[in-house]
Amino acid sequence: MSTESHAARPRLRLVIAGTGRDGTASLSHMIRKLFEDAGADGSVMHEYASREFLHAHASFLETRDPQWTVEIRRLIDDCPHDCIVGAGYAPILPVFAERCGPGLKLVHLRRLDRTRAIASLVENCAFFPKAYGYYSDDPAATTKRMAAFHYGEATPEGWRQRSQTEKLAWYFDKTHALIEEHKHLFWQHVEFHTEHLDDEGTRKTLAELVLGHSRVVAKPTHVNAHVNFTGLPEDRRPKLQWLMGQLNLHQVAYDDVYPIEYFVNAYIAWSGYQIGRTPHIGPQYYKSPEEISADLARAEEILGRHIKDIQSLKAMLAERNASGRTG
Repeated sequence: MSTESHAARPRLRLVIAGTGRDGTASLSHMIRKLFEDAGADGSVMHEYASREFLHAHASFLETRDPQWTVEIRRLIDDCPHDCIVGAGYAPILPVFAERCGPGLKLVHLRRLDRTRAIASLVENCAFFPKAYGYYSDDPAATTKRMAAFHYGEATPEGWRQRSQTEKLAWYFDKTHALIEEHKHLFWQHVEFHTEHLDDEGTRKTLAELVLGHSRVVAKPTHVNAHVNFTGLPEDRRPKLQWLMGQLNLHQVAYDDVYPIEYFVNAYIAWSGYQIGRTPHIGPQYYKSPEEISADLARAEEILGRHIKDIQSLKAMLAERNASGRTG
């Protein structure tokens, strides 16, 4: 492990490590709301550099080229967030501890239902093969991630002969084994279970880890459910996952107005990305100024029409309330 000195520790103070498809997006959403509701200055990132860490770690195990460890350290040192949540961190937790110092806290995120967890990873691999090098046969699977042959637990040929489910079962088990192996390096570490993220005790512990107190506690949250992409062209899938990925299904179930706010905000953000041609979306989603103008005019007409509908409902309610008082 490197002993090189660095003038300032990274800003990072909390790492939540899991396998993916285990509640990382929901926890990110909760942490973001904690900062907002507490009026605290803090930043959280879902899957910060996860693919880069996975690829660099696998590449180092294959080549022992120190450039890959330099890249891992750089990504950690340059992290601009207080909290990161995601996959890809388990094998390099010792580097996180080294670079961030003794104040860094760790959450081990584990889905108790191993069978469902593996099935969700298999589904995600099919939807987004690019991030599953050594796990998917798709030519797009270019981002490497650790495999059993990197640890001497299989030969490359033996690994290739395993089914995708067997490979991802190994990945699930190895990720959790590595987190357990390295957790002693952190002055504070706890374990969260995906199935119990909405429990009051879990949400209070999360608040204490993030804010240092539990006077503000995040509400139950469920986001980033897989969308059924059946029949949808591959180049449309990222947009649909982006759109639906942060939809809080728990809030949908209890708040009738929330879906209106969510989808209007999403449309405004997406239109802004298109106008600015930002890297948040791929070039396949860019539209001409004329097309964007037509979409905005249509959106304005739809919202205007429904504002009138809402006003009519308000008048109907007021009339009914008045009739009840005078009847």
